[in-house]
Amino acid sequence: MKEQGQTKTCRICYEEIDRRAKACRYCSSPQAGLASWLVRHSSIISSIPLLVIIATVIMMGILLPRFGRGEDFAPYRQQVRVVSSAMHFEETEDGPVVWVVGKIRNDSEIDWREIQFEVQFMNEAGELIDVERRVQSFHESRVLPRSEAGFKIKAAREFSKEKYASQKVFIRYAKDAGSSW
Repeated sequence: MKEQGQTKTCRICYEEIDRRAKACRYCSSPQAGLASWLVRHSSIISSIPLLVIIATVIMMGILLPRFGRGEDFAPYRQQVRVVSSAMHFEETEDGPVVWVVGKIRNDSEIDWREIQFEVQFMNEAGELIDVERRVQSFHESRVLPRSEAGFKIKAAREFSKEKYASQKVFIRYAKDAGSSW
């Protein structure tokens, strides 16, 4: 045995070891510095993944409302409306098409994007003969708050242009441009 003061007790296995030892000769555990602290506090270390998960959930709860889906369109549906529209016919390489061109008005305080249009085409008797649904991309349709914007929808024609007597355009859905989704 060494003289008093030249030995110390291992922090893990409690055997007497040389005071200068960096690792225990019995259990090989580190005796100094960060490694020693990590071994002694392994229960804290093992809980770090759980703490990271908890912190992530908390941060998502704080940040998601700011970067979430934005305003729901349903309460604003009556404030975003088609104010004018007209049909134009064309013969293309891909076949006959009908264009519907018009303006929409946004009376809300929300900047709307990715607007989903539905065009219903009627014959002379007012009967529905064709329908086209189109979601305009972010760059194709965006209507700022309290303003108007133009739109253009191309539809393949199923019938001769004489059968297309009238059309009606509906805005079915839009996304809040301030949202990240």
